[in-house]
Amino acid sequence: MNEWVEGLGERLMAKSHRWTSEHGHIMSQDKLTKDYADQFVRDITEEIDDWGNQKVQCILKQNMGLLDSKIGEDIYAIRQQFQQFDKQLSTSLVAEFNNLGTAGSLGGIGSSGSGIASSIGEIEDGGFFGGL
Repeated sequence: MNEWVEGLGERLMAKSHRWTSEHGHIMSQDKLTKDYADQFVRDITEEIDDWGNQKVQCILKQNMGLLDSKIGEDIYAIRQQFQQFDKQLSTSLVAEFNNLGTAGSLGGIGSSGSGIASSIGEIEDGGFFGGL
């Protein structure tokens, strides 16, 4: 946050050079002020939105990685249980579990999936709130 705040003044100053108004500073000072205030609000809102999107993506990446890890541990435990059943009952539960038809759509429950955290790329590409 500190880095964002430190550079905010400079970024807004650079954007302010593009602000325009059809009103002059002598005869229509109140309208000129309103035009510039509106443009300031637009630019600061854009800055806040961009910062928010970056923060949300960072938080999502961290938490999705943790979730992916936890799910991986749980799936490993399920496979271990299925292996015990397979040995005791002469079944093929592990093989069936690894070949689930929905494995790809569940983030790789099967043996060849890439995990839930890999979906973060989709969030980054399109932006969580409409892109950056």
